[in-house]
Amino acid sequence: MTLVWMAKGNKMKNLERFGPFSLERSPLRLRRDFEIISLTTRQLETLELIVSARGRIVPKEKFFEVVWKDAIVEDGNLTQTIFLLRKALGRLPDGGEFIETVSRQGYRLAPTALVPNSVGYTSSEATNTEATSIEADQLSKPAVNEGREDVRSPFATILKQVRPGAYSDVKVLLTRERLLLTLIIGLLVCLGLAGWNLGHVSIPHPTILRSVGVTNDGMQKSIHLPLLLNGDYLYVNETIDNLNYLALYNTDGERIMRIPSPVTGGRGLSIVHEPYRLLFGVPWDSASPFTVLSASGGASHLDGLSGRTIAVSPDENTLAVIKGRQLLLADQAGGNVRTLATLPNVAYWPEWSPDGKHIRLTTWAGDYRQSLLDINVADGSLTPLLAGSPHEHTVCCGSWSSDGKYFVYVVDEGYRSSLWIRDERRNIKFLLKETEQELVSGPVDFWNAPIISHDNKRLYAIGHEARGELIRLPRGEGSYVQPLPEDLSADTVTFSRDGHWIAYTLFPGGSLWRSRPDGSEKLQLSRPGRMTRAPQWSPDSANLVYQCAIPGEAWQICEVSVDGLSVSNLTNAAQVSGVATFSAKGDKVAYGQDVDRGFQLQGDIFITIRDIKSGQQEKLSGSEGLYNARWSPDGRYIAATASGTQALMLLDFQTGHWSKLTDQPVNDLIWSPDSKTVFFDTRQGADNGIFAAYPSTGKVEKYFDAKKLRRTGFPPWRLSVTPDGVPVVLQQAGMSEVYRFDIDLP
Repeated sequence: MTLVWMAKGNKMKNLERFGPFSLERSPLRLRRDFEIISLTTRQLETLELIVSARGRIVPKEKFFEVVWKDAIVEDGNLTQTIFLLRKALGRLPDGGEFIETVSRQGYRLAPTALVPNSVGYTSSEATNTEATSIEADQLSKPAVNEGREDVRSPFATILKQVRPGAYSDVKVLLTRERLLLTLIIGLLVCLGLAGWNLGHVSIPHPTILRSVGVTNDGMQKSIHLPLLLNGDYLYVNETIDNLNYLALYNTDGERIMRIPSPVTGGRGLSIVHEPYRLLFGVPWDSASPFTVLSASGGASHLDGLSGRTIAVSPDENTLAVIKGRQLLLADQAGGNVRTLATLPNVAYWPEWSPDGKHIRLTTWAGDYRQSLLDINVADGSLTPLLAGSPHEHTVCCGSWSSDGKYFVYVVDEGYRSSLWIRDERRNIKFLLKETEQELVSGPVDFWNAPIISHDNKRLYAIGHEARGELIRLPRGEGSYVQPLPEDLSADTVTFSRDGHWIAYTLFPGGSLWRSRPDGSEKLQLSRPGRMTRAPQWSPDSANLVYQCAIPGEAWQICEVSVDGLSVSNLTNAAQVSGVATFSAKGDKVAYGQDVDRGFQLQGDIFITIRDIKSGQQEKLSGSEGLYNARWSPDGRYIAATASGTQALMLLDFQTGHWSKLTDQPVNDLIWSPDSKTVFFDTRQGADNGIFAAYPSTGKVEKYFDAKKLRRTGFPPWRLSVTPDGVPVVLQQAGMSEVYRFDIDLP
């Protein structure tokens, strides 16, 4: 590379250094050491303006003039871009941001970031040089002990002991001994190096050459369903106003058409090429039959074959279907159904190997406990794919290269995810130190749905910028009003009974915080490395209970004091605990199991009542098959969801009887502070909305039509409620777009 130097100073025109980063201008890209940081064009142009100013303030107008000169945009576009840049750059050694906000003026590069390799970053070169000079100094010193004879060489002693006339004989002996010793040492070294080289031979690894945004339309794309490739065309599941479509794009990002789902709640799951057909299904409903949509637009069922998801074999003669915990095989018409394997947990995302001999799928045992399983088609034997790996229980959603040499998959840590690739070349596996490597992480929060093109030169995936805004939902379809504090992307927010505190879990960070309603006195309450969900205040506002989990392990229930000084686990990992809720006196909590995404876990499902002080637990009478429990603030009722149907059930402690409030499939529920109303929302595919149920009368009515809401958060989405009884949801403010990575697969 030819470097053009400036006339003054020692700085290159096409290179700007700051902290541990280098910003190259031709082409425009950001590096940290030898690693290229994946950023979009507008993110790079924004960063170039800030870095080039060398600490001076760049006004907001300048960004719109230079970066968005060809578009009319709002301030939110710039705010989002700065947010993503900060995530990609990380933190300075002093904990500050690389990019500082100057109130009402603009942005600038932090002064401590102006110096390349600034204080706080360790230079490996300096460390190695220092170590080398110390070793050289030690080696140059005579190897003698003070006050004793020179013992540096055993041959020196021999020379002192022989007679003077025998010196030449000793010299010959010395030469022969040295030669023999040298040969032996040389042979041992060669053998050692040969063994070392076999274990550390330089094998070319998969490499990302560049990344390109394929779509940039802001449409709501499903991140939990696979992308489908058909030659130079890409199918993406999208949702518009609660209606599902399979959108067809060319690989340059131009949308060709949108195909409405032929079945309510249906999603595009697979493709048959000869003759050309699209297979649709309802991923969270095992009883729903698969629907075939032909090129002419005609729809039909696969002989009544039903299940959650389906995949077509490479020769297109066999269908793999997941139904409950069964992996079924059927012919191309959906007949001759047989069970290939019984799975340890519910599963999804089946993927055939290119030779048709294996099927890999994701097994799910509760949030943050997902594993990849390999099934031999010949005998149905099951093999965990990453047994013993640190990511064994945090992986999902894989796809093969067309030659079978590589398998790309997602590592999902709950608060972020990344794309990884596994080398499947058995003939050289013994030469590889690691068979798995990370391909893509950042700058977006979550990467999903990876698929490799047939020529193995491109990798496609959905990148999801996980950010939301809390909005109040007034009755009907009125305007949305953001509650305080502003600009809070929180999965769940809950108000203390006395109105002095709020608690919330950040999205996508997953950490638990509390603050005053105006955002002051903010304090993190959760332990580092733990995901949290659904905090609930005790009636005296002194404590919180919440779901807690380490990625890869089951949900538990934790309790923390309002000052954060006392943290304890109320349950263990074996219980797979759901949302906990306090009794009216605060002396007990009720909770069910964690049943998520429409899946039912193994074992009995029921609601548990736990005494806070004694720790004693008992099964709530009549709660078999119920989960997602919520105790009313006045203590009279418990509302819960029925497993399977997701119907809303109500226990009245005064009568001791359970009753059904609605048959609608409930996603989440929450009580109003006065205990007069149960708010609940429906699952996708149903009459989407926020509903209000009134236990005193049994009446249920639609409170808010949610068809146009673009909700987000950790699945399943949670409801919150303000002290004045208005429901609150998290609406999507980030984007999900399709990206293409040019990839070199050796």
